[in-house]
Amino acid sequence: MKRLAFAILSLSIYYAGFAQAPGDLTISLQSDEGIGFLVEDCETGTDTIVIQLTNPADSSLTFLVNLGGSATDGQDYSHGFSEQVTFDSGQATVKVPITILPDNIFEDTEVIDISVTDESGTLLARLSISLFDEFEIQIIPDVSSLSVCQGETVELRTMPSGLFTWTVDTSEVVDSVFTLRIDEDIKVTVTANVGSCTATDEVDITLTAGVSFMNGDTAFVCFPDDVLLSLSVIGDPNGNYIWSPLDTTLELMGQQSALVTTPETKTYTITFENAECTVSDTVVVRVDSLPDEIPIDVVPLKDDYCPGETVTLFSRYMSPFDFPDAEYEWQFDAGSPLSETDLQNLVFTTVDTSIFRRITDNNACSRVDSVLIIVINPPVDLSLTDTVVCPNQPVKVELLDPDELEEIMWMPEEGLSCTECPDPTIRTPVSATYTVQGKTKGCPASASVTVNIFPPDLITVIPDTVVCPGQEIQLTALEASEYEELRWTGSDLSCNNCDNPFASPSQNTFYLVGGEKDDGCTGQGGITVSTFQLPQAGIETEPQGPLEVGSGIQLSAVTGPDVSGTATFEWQYNGDPLNETGAVIDASILGESNTYTVIITTEEGCQIQTQVTVEGIPPRVEFPSAFTPGGDDLNDRFRPVIFGSATIREFKIFNRWGEVVYESTNSDGWDGRQNGKEAPSDVYAFMAIWEFPDGSVETRRGEVNLIR
Repeated sequence: MKRLAFAILSLSIYYAGFAQAPGDLTISLQSDEGIGFLVEDCETGTDTIVIQLTNPADSSLTFLVNLGGSATDGQDYSHGFSEQVTFDSGQATVKVPITILPDNIFEDTEVIDISVTDESGTLLARLSISLFDEFEIQIIPDVSSLSVCQGETVELRTMPSGLFTWTVDTSEVVDSVFTLRIDEDIKVTVTANVGSCTATDEVDITLTAGVSFMNGDTAFVCFPDDVLLSLSVIGDPNGNYIWSPLDTTLELMGQQSALVTTPETKTYTITFENAECTVSDTVVVRVDSLPDEIPIDVVPLKDDYCPGETVTLFSRYMSPFDFPDAEYEWQFDAGSPLSETDLQNLVFTTVDTSIFRRITDNNACSRVDSVLIIVINPPVDLSLTDTVVCPNQPVKVELLDPDELEEIMWMPEEGLSCTECPDPTIRTPVSATYTVQGKTKGCPASASVTVNIFPPDLITVIPDTVVCPGQEIQLTALEASEYEELRWTGSDLSCNNCDNPFASPSQNTFYLVGGEKDDGCTGQGGITVSTFQLPQAGIETEPQGPLEVGSGIQLSAVTGPDVSGTATFEWQYNGDPLNETGAVIDASILGESNTYTVIITTEEGCQIQTQVTVEGIPPRVEFPSAFTPGGDDLNDRFRPVIFGSATIREFKIFNRWGEVVYESTNSDGWDGRQNGKEAPSDVYAFMAIWEFPDGSVETRRGEVNLIR
């Protein structure tokens, strides 16, 4: 360990050279860690130089401050001092910060000297602060191990000093001085924390010589027994052994042992002397006793007991003042305790015959007291204790010794042919336990029989398959012939009380079947018929209706998820098949009500049907009341205006004299010319005949004004 050289000096001098004496002047270092030195690269708090007047003056006082020492101002440290310090009237303390400046140069320990003088140079106070380049701590005395006599007091300090943590095993003490009595070999560790730095040191303290009783601090003995005291010696055993008191209660068995026979508790001391040490130890011989007998009384006291009775076991009171360390433990083979089993007395409920033992311990003394509790617990014998039968199959149970049991009562009542007889017949649809109760020799007695029911036999149901929703499938019970009748449950069944019903499930459905054989035993089975998951379907139209009759429309079968690549499509118009098989088709509006149906067949063979109805606007033909043939392409022709679909079969125009001026079988219309010449402005008559897509024919007659 590196030796640390340091000095912390604080001088206080009473100064009386003022007009009014200021009293004692002191100067000290104040730090967050509570230490009187500084370490490079460790300080995290604020260090302060404190100059203090014990008795503040009534007027201001000024003192001179001088800084010196081996540490260099401005290189090793900085401070807030000027050349003088002034105390205002009544001021007691002046604080000046000081900061260590790391220079990363390893040097010997340096010192900052701070002195305070009056104007004449008289020294009033002085402080020396050690500066360390690195933080180390050293236990004083400076040895790695220390040997002492048993019981010797050791005082440990540190260099540098401070309030540090001393540790022995798991115990810790924070102090500047660590004082302890040494009774065994120990290791002492000191830990110092300065800012962010930590330093430790340790010392092993061993015993040069020591003596102790192997019995410990206390040797327990039960009167009138004796006890052997034996010694353990540390170090050289050659020396002088002094036993005390050396009276009639102690018989030496050699230098290191003695036999003690004492009627009362007594303390004995051994002192061992050799050339190096005089050491000693003491032992208390604790003498205890117990009464010669502690009889157990029983309440209620009877020759024998029935099961379930409450019994109290107690003894005469043992005062805690006479037997403060007495402990109890009850031991028994049968019984239900109602009180704690570590008390002097015991309360319990009888179960069966048992010996109840109470162990009483008073340190070295121990005794066992016991009592026999006889419990009448006769068995009730039945012709059977358990059996397995079919549901409701009769089971006869008999008491083998019916005369031994009085006040017979069977329970539960359900399923019994009688409840107060010795030989009931049991019929039960489910497993159940029946109990008979009564009295034997005045004590309650009981027995039980368990009737177990065979689990249902398995009925195998086929087929295990997946079908389309609503598809009919026949369910078959392979063991149907073994049962009188089968009962089916589940939705969409053709029958419930039959052997092989048809099922048409719309979704995944579990079908359960059960039946009863002629011997009363049952069977049960079931199967889940799964259905394929069908896509959602609809029809989209383009354009959307209503549409004029005769116009075209595009129909698209839309499914989710999309099955257009795997499914087939069949289309119908108003119930009649269309010669179209695609997911998207073109069709026509043929009437006022147009219902388009698509039947989609999935790759599993399941069909989905959806339809859409589009309203059709009936076709019509209208004629204008006038036209102006002027060659400007504005209303130049008189012709039928067709809404929807219609075919002109005949179209004629007449002048006022009944002559035909225009005749056509189409809807091109009259341009107002007759025989190549412009017809005059006038009112003309017309007649038109047209045919609709459904084959109906309509005729219209009217007039039109030709305006020029």
